[in-house]
Amino acid sequence: MAVKKINPEGLLVWPQIAQVAIATEQRLVFIAGQTSTTKDFTLLGGSDLGAQTRIAFENLAIALEAADTTPENVVSSTVYIVGLNGEKAGVFAAAMNEALHGKPFPPHPITILGVASLAGAGALIEISAVAIQ
Repeated sequence: MAVKKINPEGLLVWPQIAQVAIATEQRLVFIAGQTSTTKDFTLLGGSDLGAQTRIAFENLAIALEAADTTPENVVSSTVYIVGLNGEKAGVFAAAMNEALHGKPFPPHPITILGVASLAGAGALIEISAVAIQ
């Protein structure tokens, strides 16, 4: 196994995350923030955070594939959500559960941050990640 994921006793257990990821390989892959835009910078998903989240995760998967790795090898991600609140966190979690063409994005350590805005007009979410090959 290239990544060992654990949830130590005494820490929050949430199905969408792993509190600790131990990379047993040495090659790291750093993925820039992915949004729900196409390669020509067209925003998809409109004002629907769930739709934008699913598309951003699909774009993340494309970037991982280009780096010759997979979502299972993500060891950490940072998620930026415009106007983050409890309701939006729930929308994010639900979308993550069906992010890969109806299948969940694998659990891994995640930091979720609320922001006032993102670089792309109308973008509601951006996801950067670190993975191993």
